Amino acid sequence: MKLLVIAAIVVANFIVQSTIIPHIGIAGVEPNTLIAIVVSLSLLDGSFVGAVAGFFGGLLQDIFFSGALGINALIYLLIGWSVGLAHGKVFSERFFMPVLFIFVSTAIYELYMLIVIFFYRYDINIYHTFMRLILPGGIYTSILGAIIYNYTFKLYKHKFMERKWLFIKS
Repeated sequence: MKLLVIAAIVVANFIVQSTIIPHIGIAGVEPNTLIAIVVSLSLLDGSFVGAVAGFFGGLLQDIFFSGALGINALIYLLIGWSVGLAHGKVFSERFFMPVLFIFVSTAIYELYMLIVIFFYRYDINIYHTFMRLILPGGIYTSILGAIIYNYTFKLYKHKFMERKWLFIKS
């Protein structure tokens, strides 16, 4: 059941990210809800779940919106895996740490994308990109990410989200 819920969250996020989110952008900056979801899942369930959710969410973005298959999938996978290393080590019941992780993960995602853009030989102004896109995008994603984390945290308190092994008797 847990796998189906996480898959539904990733697919629903893809639909919302591609249909509604472009209309709520502020000054050309849109929040990246997939990062908020991947970070939330990673902090609440560990590296494996975060990496898998990041990979498939990024793969959906690559298939439908990217010219290079696998770039987003790899970046989200790395973010999910690395944030998941903090699972159980940070106090994730308060919202400061998850919001901080979401902000830093957004900045790392954007820096990875800048590296990809650099290899495509585009001329970019790093200062302008940081001040106009990365910093406001990180703040916007963090604000929306706090709401996403809150709902994900509540979701993980439900019985059906517990890990159950069928071959072990309780």
